[in-house]
Amino acid sequence: MSRGWWNSLWIVLVCWSLACSKPTDTPATGKTDDGADGSTAKADGSKGGGTKLLPPEPDDESGSARVSDKKKSGKGPKLAAGADDPFKDAAANDTTPVDDGPARTSLAGKWILILTRPSESGFADFHTGIVEVSAAKGDDTDAPLKAEWASQSAVLPPATLQKFEVTAQQIHLEFDVSGTTLDFRGKLKNGAVLGSAVFGNCLPARLVPTKEESLEGFKVDPEPADARQLGQAFAAQDPLVAQKGLKKFVADRPDSPLGMMAWESLIMITAMTSGPAEELEGMIGDYHTAMAAWGPRLQQTAKGNVAMVLAQTKYDPEFSLKFVSAADKTITDESLKELKEQLKSARESIQTAQALENIDSDDEEVAKALTRTTKRLLKLPSNY
Repeated sequence: MSRGWWNSLWIVLVCWSLACSKPTDTPATGKTDDGADGSTAKADGSKGGGTKLLPPEPDDESGSARVSDKKKSGKGPKLAAGADDPFKDAAANDTTPVDDGPARTSLAGKWILILTRPSESGFADFHTGIVEVSAAKGDDTDAPLKAEWASQSAVLPPATLQKFEVTAQQIHLEFDVSGTTLDFRGKLKNGAVLGSAVFGNCLPARLVPTKEESLEGFKVDPEPADARQLGQAFAAQDPLVAQKGLKKFVADRPDSPLGMMAWESLIMITAMTSGPAEELEGMIGDYHTAMAAWGPRLQQTAKGNVAMVLAQTKYDPEFSLKFVSAADKTITDESLKELKEQLKSARESIQTAQALENIDSDDEEVAKALTRTTKRLLKLPSNY
């Protein structure tokens, strides 16, 4: 497998591994609806808890986390040029705490909060703990549902549920995890809650049904169910073969939490191989539609991530700049303000590449772009 293909894939893996929104400086201070502090659940002794889902750390002294900084790749999954399958070391899960009974039509009940994140061997479904949703006691049937952080696994540092908002079909949970906010939002679909969690970065997250009181005795960092299929696409020697495999993956598994990774890799390959702008534009549009099931926040995150991919792969500057501008207008969620800030760096990177490509041009607009680029370069530190 060519090193160029793996280096390009690493761009997407880094985007997943690094934070794309700045962690809050202090935990939320709100109370639960009954006026008491949110409950803190003690981490249990679940087996398979060797992989920890730690709070994100800033990537520089300013406290900012930069999605496009490839120098911070040490936190990502282990991936080497020539590897056959970046997912092959993940262990299968023999038993599961997930309830496979009839699909639930309401949020009432016990749920496992699962964050799908990079791990040392690929990706893991981190089973962080159990959220119990119940109706208010008494005769007030119209009262809003209540959420409780009933039990926590060992993959997460001690967490406190600070705020919640629950309706029959949607839920918003805000946790304090060792001083960092973990914010989950989701909507009930086909018996599970699909959504996103901002915990340093914004990635797919789910609530899946369970009847268990705790996750003790279960593997709490299992391999995602369809990770092997995605790994097969990544293992292809030819980028075009990988592209074909990724297209099949996103078509066959529209609700997979790894779909975001598959889509961004597919877009990256298309840009890397200089695919037609019409094809790339249609692909990006399909990606946006696919993310609708996971909520508007993940749709906005996807737009920002694609902008980073276009900047890193140095795709057609005119197309890329147009997309960056569109992404900038799309990202309106307050929790994604750091990602929005990073679009400025993506735009400058694209403009610099554009200016360097046209350095011999006599065009007046190009000359202005070169002037702007020169000014930016002069402002960089001498050891850049």
